[in-house]
Amino acid sequence: MQSSVTVWEDDETNRRVHFEVCYKVDAAGIEVSKVTPTHVEFPHQGRTVGVWTNSGRKVLLTQARNSGHFDNMISQFEQEHFTQA
Repeated sequence: MQSSVTVWEDDETNRRVHFEVCYKVDAAGIEVSKVTPTHVEFPHQGRTVGVWTNSGRKVLLTQARNSGHFDNMISQFEQEHFTQA
């Protein structure tokens, strides 16, 4: 099992949502087992807020999924693990 941190840049609301992603790599591809939003950064305001509740995590996961961030994340992981230099 591997883990990585990914950041969704949500331009509509001027925030960056940080996720911890646990995944497995095998010959079939990338299998994501867990995605957890850890904190939200508001760069224009210079503040960061932790994500502490299950309802907050669910909202952020749904928004990121609907934005296409997770599809891009999987593609990036596949490039890192399956593209030869």
